[in-house]
Amino acid sequence: MRFITIAFTVLIITTLCYAGSLMGFDVQGHRGCRGLYPENTLAGFQYAIETVGVDTIELDVGITKDLVLVVNHDTYLNPERTMKDGSFIKEKVFIKDLTLDQIKAYSVGKNKNRFSFYRQKQLENEPIPTLQEVIDVVKAFNNHSEKKIKMNIEAKINALERHQTHEPHLFVSLLLEIIENNQIEKIVSIQSFDWKIIMDIKDLAPQIKTVALLSQARLKDAEWFNGIDPEDYDSFAAFIKASKADCLSMNYKDINEQNILEVQNLGIKMIPYTINDEATMRRFINLGVNGIITDYPDVLLSVIETYQ
Repeated sequence: MRFITIAFTVLIITTLCYAGSLMGFDVQGHRGCRGLYPENTLAGFQYAIETVGVDTIELDVGITKDLVLVVNHDTYLNPERTMKDGSFIKEKVFIKDLTLDQIKAYSVGKNKNRFSFYRQKQLENEPIPTLQEVIDVVKAFNNHSEKKIKMNIEAKINALERHQTHEPHLFVSLLLEIIENNQIEKIVSIQSFDWKIIMDIKDLAPQIKTVALLSQARLKDAEWFNGIDPEDYDSFAAFIKASKADCLSMNYKDINEQNILEVQNLGIKMIPYTINDEATMRRFINLGVNGIITDYPDVLLSVIETYQ
């Protein structure tokens, strides 16, 4: 009985400690709120911002043939969630091979297979948005709200197959241009698995927050790290620090408590992706992460309420 009492007391103390630490905790809606609305759509972003109440919308961008930043997760139009003329497309089409006008002829409001996201609302005629259109949604909300929504923008580029997209320097120049034109430096962060993108952004515009994306699977391919070799560093955190990133977002399955403490001790935030169940959310909150990227920000917010 004594051990049960001690364990319960430790649990209460731990919960109280973390309740205080949740000030500034970043609730990021993955691709808007993929579990609730079609991913990377204006409808999904609006729902995540206005109804769910996320702190940050996480989204992905590619570059069209006529050099427009559009919001889409893959380097191509995915047949699993892309329709044209009322039917799902049969083959992948690379974003870089289509003009904006051609891109707008497709709809991404439905999933071909909904088993993974059975709660996701299905929409008719939901076009692929430009990044500017998403920025306009965020700015319109922020202009009349005390709460300021942030944007975490992933540059979708494959370091192992660069032929799939435009070159990294175009991502960097177009992203910096649109950020400057909209004066959103304070509410935006740029993330990428290709560290050349984030390192070039930081060199050219140090005021812009950058996020190093990482998974255990990618550690075997040096092409992702812009010449940085993890073997050259005496710790995992020092390797991350070399990217100059302000934050590390890593697959939650690849993260342990030591990783979190090491990077945070070097002034780098840790925000894991993509956590969708309450138990895992709670475990990582208790480990002291700075935020969580999730398909279900409504679930995450309900978990956070229990810490208040």
